[in-house]
Amino acid sequence: MLFRMYQYRGTPFYMSPESVQFAEITPALDIWSLGCIVVEMITGRIAWGNLDSKELFNKLVSGNESPEIPEYISESGKDFLRRCFELDHRYRWNADALLTHPFVDDDAPLQPVEICQPPALMCFANSALCGNY
Repeated sequence: MLFRMYQYRGTPFYMSPESVQFAEITPALDIWSLGCIVVEMITGRIAWGNLDSKELFNKLVSGNESPEIPEYISESGKDFLRRCFELDHRYRWNADALLTHPFVDDDAPLQPVEICQPPALMCFANSALCGNY
């Protein structure tokens, strides 16, 4: 009997559904990861919230869920993230298309931003604890 070993590669909270389903791996998985990073930059929290690794893998393997898009961002921001989180990687926008999206296009008018406090502050008593940051 022949067994094939599979190995996950990547950081779980930034992995796309196809990367855990052993489907075709394309540059589209990087676009999914970009969406996760954008959500984290906007909210200060990882895109999948408080899921543990097992819950996350179950959602990714199911292939029918994507991270929650924050309600309070602009419509162009929501659309940008929907393009990043397209469940079928064949229809996910590529980097060239995303660079022309109004959410990141340099010619798009800027909207006023409300200044707010960060959700968490890190304080280290010892600089050696900062090695991973």
